[in-house]
Amino acid sequence: MHVSPEMKRLRLCFSLAACFGLPLAAQDATLVPERDWTSTDGKVMRASLIGFEKGQGLFRTPEGRRFVIPDERLSMRDQAEIFMARVRSQLEVSHSADINTDFCYSKHIPSNRRSETNHSYVAFGPNRFNLSISLIEPGVDPSGYREIAVAGVAGEPEVIFPLEEGNVRRFTRNGSEQVYLRLPFFPGTNEEKLPAIEEALAANTLTFVARGGTAAERRFTFDESESNALREVLAIYRQGSALIAGGFLKRARLSEQTSDASAAPAGGSAPVTTGGADPLEPFRKSLSQKKYGSLKWNEESVDGLGFLGADVVVRKSNGEAVRVPFAQIAAPDRKPLFEKRLEEAFGDAKHVSSTGITVFHHPDWDSQRMSYSRSILLTLNPKGEYDLRLFAWAVLHGKLVKEIFIRGDTQQTPFLVACRPDDSSLRDRTDGTKNTLCGTYLNEQNSESALTLLGSKSIQFRIRSEENQDSSVNLQEDELQATLEAIALFQWSRQL
Repeated sequence: MHVSPEMKRLRLCFSLAACFGLPLAAQDATLVPERDWTSTDGKVMRASLIGFEKGQGLFRTPEGRRFVIPDERLSMRDQAEIFMARVRSQLEVSHSADINTDFCYSKHIPSNRRSETNHSYVAFGPNRFNLSISLIEPGVDPSGYREIAVAGVAGEPEVIFPLEEGNVRRFTRNGSEQVYLRLPFFPGTNEEKLPAIEEALAANTLTFVARGGTAAERRFTFDESESNALREVLAIYRQGSALIAGGFLKRARLSEQTSDASAAPAGGSAPVTTGGADPLEPFRKSLSQKKYGSLKWNEESVDGLGFLGADVVVRKSNGEAVRVPFAQIAAPDRKPLFEKRLEEAFGDAKHVSSTGITVFHHPDWDSQRMSYSRSILLTLNPKGEYDLRLFAWAVLHGKLVKEIFIRGDTQQTPFLVACRPDDSSLRDRTDGTKNTLCGTYLNEQNSESALTLLGSKSIQFRIRSEENQDSSVNLQEDELQATLEAIALFQWSRQL
């Protein structure tokens, strides 16, 4: 069998590190204590991680020898350990107690310059992981613009970011208000816009153009330090996104990460898939499982493997994994299967109101996160009937919500949900304005429309006030997951 030169070099590192390493410097730090590290070909080495050289992990053996190994030559669990050490040691980390979130900045932009220059960061919080780019020009209020375009590589098509109310941020500095624009990126939602930014960074031509509205165009050009900071933070985001997608990191604070953390959905439920990968592949790789017991489908006994959206994944007698509609599962098997999925999806994450209404929500949402999540959630009334309830909020200058337009990427046009005045409530914000929170049940027609959202990889809410002010937002990944799971279970409940 042919062995590549790189693999030979890696094996040499693992088996002969003590002979060919470098002497240990007295000032070497220990980023990860001594432990076993596993290569992609199964070799195991005992060493501690003491730093980084040219982007690669620098290790020290118990005998005191040093050597470097590229991340991609180690197991994914080891890569997650190295990733967290890289974030903690190479980025500046600040914690926001209000939202229990860590913000990781490049040291190319010192903290005392972040109110006057463009900068970027990666956020780790309760079920939160995202990249944000802040566009700042002191003394300028860019809140009136309608879109941001990436003006980077000549000849390439423009990439447009429509600006929503949530893109405008405000803070007070030296007694005066500063307004800036924030472009957030979330795994599985708007990452397709990042390559244009990466190409412009590579060509050293990155510029964002704010336009639309009544003001003249304004250009945000990145200087060398701003560009280097974004390159570093973007690389961290890309690697972290891949590790989270693989289940090797959690969406959680840095202090809550563990090397064996799994962020994969509980059970077999996987309502959201990304890219062009075959969604049945994970089930084919675990054909020894029979997690949901023996089920009856079309008079055939099959093994229940898991769920994909509103379908059940089963293994036929010939070993083939297929997805089948829930309604085709034999009637006696449906209720136990529904209850298993309900328990796995939500567990104890449910709120019971004073009127006996149970609202099932995302298991990682605390009470504060629950109040500020835009989503469609499953509810159960005292009669044992399941319904869908829409939750949304926006800054509507003290006005109530009149209607909400909902659109998934699988739909041609949005569907409308009309809201009554008593569906809305107002909450004060720290900046003196008010949030308008809205919660309303979907009627039969809107519930039917919600079923068409299944299979969507993104969902947008457009919230309209009683004075016809609009606020648009794309659901974050956790909001999207909770919404799709609720809709799938609602459809199942109607087929019990």
